Amino acid sequence: MPATALARHTVTERVDAVRGAVTRRFAIDRRSLAGFRIALALVVLIDLARRVSDIGAFYTDAGVLPRSLLATLFPGYAAVSLHALSGSLWVQVALFALASVAALALLVGYWTRLAVIVSLVLLVSLQLRNPLVLNSGDVLLRRLLFWGAFLPLGSRWAVDASEDEASDAVVGLATAGLLGQVVAVYATNAVVKSRAEVWLRGEAVRYAFQLDHFTVLLGDIVAGWAPALRLATWVWLCLLVCSPLLVLLSGWARTALVAAFAAFHVGMALTMQLGVFPLVSLAGLVPLVP
Repeated sequence: MPATALARHTVTERVDAVRGAVTRRFAIDRRSLAGFRIALALVVLIDLARRVSDIGAFYTDAGVLPRSLLATLFPGYAAVSLHALSGSLWVQVALFALASVAALALLVGYWTRLAVIVSLVLLVSLQLRNPLVLNSGDVLLRRLLFWGAFLPLGSRWAVDASEDEASDAVVGLATAGLLGQVVAVYATNAVVKSRAEVWLRGEAVRYAFQLDHFTVLLGDIVAGWAPALRLATWVWLCLLVCSPLLVLLSGWARTALVAAFAAFHVGMALTMQLGVFPLVSLAGLVPLVP
């Protein structure tokens, strides 16, 4: 084989190898997508259940943020939120019920794409109705639903599931966007926390547990474990710094790293009042399971 042809063949092999490696790392198993769908639906239902007790206080004109005040503070939000069309309690109850039906359809995978789109629209509408009661978990939830709208979430373990699917994995811009979204949250946190002296000293988690109104369940017990909390601070910071490996690794190495992140989120849910953030984060890790 001539030298030029040999060089061209070698380059082609290397390009194919790189393309294959990238494809493997951004591909998502259809069963992982099904688990992701179920987790998302459960989080949406839990979020609705958490908010329904305050539905009158937070989402009606008789509450703390009537539509007139919303229009003054956030005119763009008031213009696009379906929940801002009426200040009546029965309208909010009807929208909550519709969101619950959409989430249940998503849970079982019935008309899956429509269910995820309706869930996304109603979630964004609800969040825009009162942006003063949101945290980062609420933002992440709507972003995960957004990427889910472009993925075949109903191809496994669903009423919509078909035996005609040719492959066990899905790869494309949507899978890259979803996995990139999850990693971006951790990587951004790593940058922010690495610039804070309290994190580098290992005191951040201990300080957080001193805020009694944030601690729940086991939180009051572990609040006094200063050495363990200092270790948890550094381990969590190290995990955040290593978060790009969630995509770069594959196989059992990726699974082990996903498990480490999941363990911390379970610990957050059992010790601190952080809304749906730990649950949303756990849902976002499911597609990374190979």
